[in-house]
Formats: sequence, structure tokens, C-alpha cells
Amino acid sequence: MKKRFLALLILLSSQLFFGQQRGLAWVLQVETKPLPDYLQRRGSKINPIVKVSVAYSDTFDEKAETAIYEDLFYGAEQPIGCVQHGPLAVTNGTRGAIYLDSAASQITPEELAILGNTIKRIYLDLYMKDCQVRDVVIPSKFYDAIVSSFQKRGFHELPSADSQEPMNTLILLHFVSQPAGLSGYLRL
Repeated sequence: MKKRFLALLILLSSQLFFGQQRGLAWVLQVETKPLPDYLQRRGSKINPIVKVSVAYSDTFDEKAETAIYEDLFYGAEQPIGCVQHGPLAVTNGTRGAIYLDSAASQITPEELAILGNTIKRIYLDLYMKDCQVRDVVIPSKFYDAIVSSFQKRGFHELPSADSQEPMNTLILLHFVSQPAGLSGYLRL
């Protein structure tokens, strides 16, 4: 995971410093990994198990030191465990990006189902540090599936400019694809 994270930082740093996302102070990587054979017991109601690893870097450069923040475990799409490896040591009052990915080449329905819960948890952790999530970056091959999954789990598109609907929102997320090309806002 550390090599993939370093490659992500190098890729994002070129876009962040020279592109649209200038001024971000940190990046969090959320990587899902199905564990199909884990806890396979007859009569078990918590399968399938999905592990979600959350790592972060407080800077955007090739020499950035990364740290694993926590591992979350989900069974049958419900949270069943958390191993926190240390504090989320991003600088208070800053803004950054969350990068979503899967260890598998295809994202499973179970992974899609738990991403909304994972992002809400991370968002609250960052909110407690007065940090802002500028973008949620998604590999373009998973973009439509992930955005659709968020919409199925309570996130909504912003109302149109001529709408009479009030703009009440608890969480506002800007989703962007990697490579660039797709983007949109969803609110909770």
C-alpha cells in the first residue's frame, strides 16, 4: 500500500500544484479490500467481510511520509470493527482531498455499500480538526458506480439554481475522477 500511496502522492502533487487543486495540505487514501475467505463459518451472518485502510500524508511531495490512520472492518455492509493505528495528524484548519480506491481490479457491491459510511466517519474526524474536504478523488473506472452508490445511501445532487428547494446540507462533497473529466457535487 505504501508504494501505491507514494505513486498517488506524486500523481496528485503534479495536479495539485499545477492544476485546479492548488493549496491543499493533505491527502487521505481510502482503500477497500474484500476478504472473501475471512471468518467463513457455517451460519455466520457477518459475511462478506471488507477491510478499509485509511492512510494519510500531511504534505504533497515525493518525499512525503505516510502513516496508516485506521483499518475499518465491515461485515454484511455493517461496521464491525476498527483498529486505530494512531491519531489523524493532519494540520488543524487545513483542507485536503480524499482518494478512494479498491485493491481489486473490479469494485464489489459490498465495497460500494460501505464507502458512504466510511466517508461519513472520516469527514467527522476531519471536522473535529476543523479541516475541510475539498475533493473526493475517484479512479474514473469506478466513478459512476461510486457516485451512484452514494446517491442510493442518502446523498443527493445539489438543487438547480432556479429551484425553490432550500440548500440544507450537513456534508457537501465534490467528487472528481482521476484522470480528470468527470465531476459533481453531492450533499447529505
